[in-house]
Amino acid sequence: MANLLPQNKKKEISQEHNMRFLTALFFVSGIVLIILTVLMASLYFLLNSRLSGLEQVYKVVVEKDEDTSELEASIEDTLARLELLENNYSQVKIPYGVFKSIIDIKPDGISLTKMSYNPKESQVSISGIASYRKDLQDFIDAIEKHELFMPVEYPFSNITQKEDIEFSLDINMETEDEK
Repeated sequence: MANLLPQNKKKEISQEHNMRFLTALFFVSGIVLIILTVLMASLYFLLNSRLSGLEQVYKVVVEKDEDTSELEASIEDTLARLELLENNYSQVKIPYGVFKSIIDIKPDGISLTKMSYNPKESQVSISGIASYRKDLQDFIDAIEKHELFMPVEYPFSNITQKEDIEFSLDINMETEDEK
């Protein structure tokens, strides 16, 4: 059977079909998101109530001078699960301009291949390739002179070669306590 609809009507029907599909997709996604939120919230409250119950039992067991190792393990497990739900790691932010400062300090003979920030130790790790030993030493000296950074830690093998040196540096950040 031949389709006798004009091209513009076919296009209009196709667009309407796509719009209905996207609407249904967003609706289902919203419902799934709401269900997951309710489940996660109920799990959070359940773990909190379990933790408070375990703490009460722990107090009773300690008063009776009984073995608390199993109870302590259960409390640690519950705390670990709560920590996963709370997701405190998402609040960690890199101090402004740290990577930019390192890139600005870098001499022309240095190529950086990796930069990472460890918020727990307040440390920046970088890796790269230096054309010459002098370029690497100048880079290390410039970092140590910068106001954001403390002395640089690096393996001795970084400076044993003369040319095309693959290096890695651990740069400690100046914290508010140390200023």
